Amino acid sequence: MKSFRDNLRIAGVLAALSGCSAGFASTLPRETLAGQWVDIEKTTPGDTMVWVLEPNGRDDLLRVTIEAAPHGIRRTEHREHYGRWTAGRLSGDSTAPALCFNRRPGRQAPSCSAFTLDTLPDGSGSQRRLRLVAYQGRHHQSDRVLIARLP
Repeated sequence: MKSFRDNLRIAGVLAALSGCSAGFASTLPRETLAGQWVDIEKTTPGDTMVWVLEPNGRDDLLRVTIEAAPHGIRRTEHREHYGRWTAGRLSGDSTAPALCFNRRPGRQAPSCSAFTLDTLPDGSGSQRRLRLVAYQGRHHQSDRVLIARLP
């Protein structure tokens, strides 16, 4: 049986190998990235996929489905806990901010993607956009565009 210290050493080695360094503090406060982000690639008019980044580091997925029902429409929501998130830096580049996800804390190293945060060019200045570069998900690796979900 491995000790807590052994697990920490293993996690550090895995983080170094994965190309990210969640240990470096980000210049952005966690609250800047916290919120609900609509996944543009995975969303349709009747099925919305939302990444929920809680300020405490909890990473959830919220799926909102709208279906036709006998007496109007039916809206259902299903929320699933995925793991933990943090802001960090990409290894080898102390200036590149990274969004890091850890699906199995203590067992796997976090997976980090460089990101940019801006607003949509619609003139309102209120719709935030988060772009993840080469995000590595369960079944694919691609750039991802997430739009802040309005209340």
